[in-house]
Amino acid sequence: MKRVLLLLPTTGYRNHDFLDAAKNLDVEIITAENYCHQLAPLWGMSPIQSVHFDQPEVAVKQVLAALGRQPDAVLAVDDSGLELAALLREQLHLPGNLPAAVRVTHDKLAFRRLLQSGGLNCPDFITSVTLARRLHYRPHFNSLLSSKRAGFLPAVA
Repeated sequence: MKRVLLLLPTTGYRNHDFLDAAKNLDVEIITAENYCHQLAPLWGMSPIQSVHFDQPEVAVKQVLAALGRQPDAVLAVDDSGLELAALLREQLHLPGNLPAAVRVTHDKLAFRRLLQSGGLNCPDFITSVTLARRLHYRPHFNSLLSSKRAGFLPAVA
């Protein structure tokens, strides 16, 4: 029987769908969840149920220590666990997206620059630093302007 480590966010509305699918496919599921690390022990939960998805470098050690037998796959049910899933797959030598690839998809500026450098279509964008240098810049409809890590906010003309 295949074993899959599922990273389940406590607020995920798709969790039951993944668990039901695994049952129908006769797949053994190991769950890692992001319950509060202070409350989980009081509720009798194991350490793998109070993983910090937002601190993937710390969480990977916690999950690996609690795993026991190696899974055949690691899947994140939601965006919050994608980087952790990638790090775990890398540590366990399992196929999947590399951590660097996951990081670049979460950084809008880096991702748009990557698209541009590859000659792929993407909306026009400008960083806030560049915009500050060109105060006369007037974005057209498809342009994006970002404030998150020199990221983006939809621009209106």
